[in-house]
Amino acid sequence: MDRIGTMLSGLGAPPPGANLGHRSVVYIQMPDYGMAAVIERLYKPNASPLRDMRGHAGGYTDRAPYGGREQQVARALVGPAAEVTWELALACHDRGLTDIPGLGLEAGDVDYDDRLNPLHAETLRDFTKTWLRHVDDRRSGPNLDRLIAAALRNPAQPISALLPPERLSGDGALQSAYLLGLWGTVSFLLLSGMKSGWRGSFSTFEPPPGNTIHNLPHLVFRDFTRSAHGDAPPTQTRDENTVHLYAGAPPAPDDECLRLGSMLARAYEELGYNKLVPLLKQVAAYRTMPERFHMLMTMPDLARFDDGKTVLAPLPAAPRSPAEGRRHHHEPDAAPEDARSSNGAELVQVYEMLQSRAGTPAFLELVEWIHAAAAQGVTVGHQQAERLVAVLEDVGWYERELKTAYRAGAAARLAGLLYPLFAGRLNDRRTLSWMSDKVTRPETSPNLVRALIFLYSRADGASAGLMAEFVAPSLVRRAAAMSGSLTEAPFWKRTFTAPGWMLAAVVVLVTISVVLQLAW
Repeated sequence: MDRIGTMLSGLGAPPPGANLGHRSVVYIQMPDYGMAAVIERLYKPNASPLRDMRGHAGGYTDRAPYGGREQQVARALVGPAAEVTWELALACHDRGLTDIPGLGLEAGDVDYDDRLNPLHAETLRDFTKTWLRHVDDRRSGPNLDRLIAAALRNPAQPISALLPPERLSGDGALQSAYLLGLWGTVSFLLLSGMKSGWRGSFSTFEPPPGNTIHNLPHLVFRDFTRSAHGDAPPTQTRDENTVHLYAGAPPAPDDECLRLGSMLARAYEELGYNKLVPLLKQVAAYRTMPERFHMLMTMPDLARFDDGKTVLAPLPAAPRSPAEGRRHHHEPDAAPEDARSSNGAELVQVYEMLQSRAGTPAFLELVEWIHAAAAQGVTVGHQQAERLVAVLEDVGWYERELKTAYRAGAAARLAGLLYPLFAGRLNDRRTLSWMSDKVTRPETSPNLVRALIFLYSRADGASAGLMAEFVAPSLVRRAAAMSGSLTEAPFWKRTFTAPGWMLAAVVVLVTISVVLQLAW
């Protein structure tokens, strides 16, 4: 605990250059101890003077008029990392540690021999949940895509986010908006089960880089006016990825990370934190970064935020066996066309194995293999594709298996099964008529309809035009036919129209009953 105390003392010291009214929050993780801490640093002009053991003001020093206490004070909340989370740190940044019930004395009022109250984990969880209910009321910070892209580009490299001074404190502060947007997008891609080097620690204010670099959080916010000019050049710095988040900033690198960051920022802006996070948790179920990125582009609820400019590097080529795919995650150069045709012939054998493997773990491995082959552009010959489509239709498109395994991602996985069979036939009017008929029928599985829509989103210009001509009107007709409620009302709220013969039968029965009663 002494080492933890020393570390927290350094981070809790007033940051050089902090002005009157300063307030900032540091969140630090200590994986060697399984602990984490939230440190609140704030300016408090009415801080109580410290007293020594004899009760004299001044403590170990005698710096009038504050009685040995600086007006910049700090408080640390330390606990297990599972309870002292990033979200709790953001809640403390927005509401202040003082708002946590039962915390006791405020920062600046604690004396040497005072003891703070221990807090129950449930108290911290309730505090965080209450804050999370209202986080979707706020808008994301400008240029959030730049911050997301920086984390995706090199997760292990610390980030220095530069903001104008008016956005670092007071009512105009934006750090919480940026941090929440970053946590609600990147963290579920990079932190969950990934050895990417990303660390979730942050500080909402740090001075320009200088001599003191020990234990700095992974992400820090700085004043860009001081970083750009006016301060002495640092004599010792850490290697940081500088992200400019102010008006007139230099352009960010225009690469795939920025385009993917823009897609995630759009999704976050429209859906908000509480709706986006459950979707990204499904993405985080995949083990490799290429798979997770691919899921972002294929899940219908997320793919709609793609502006069409995001072209990710291909997934690993389909391996010779499903087990081999678990051992190889390198990204080879694009395969030549003849290799893809050869892979298409092998892919037919995988399709043929699906039915006999349904209900076993091997079934999902085969599905993943076909999905990876689809990402490589592998297609199946025309005659074989027609036969395999008939088989898939006969087994109900594996609706039950895919829905059980992938839930909301079932449509994306079904699209992966369909792509090698249909990609080469999207200009064939007979195929398009088949799709139109499937979409029109109300009994067609919603997952199949969504899978066909996904094929449209990945079609080229001519094929996309034909699909719009054939399939879009059918989709409109389907929506019109299903215009009623999609969920069945409880039985006690349903209306029932009785046929005429039933009403006549009721009248006859009532008449007979009355006659019998009178006779009795």
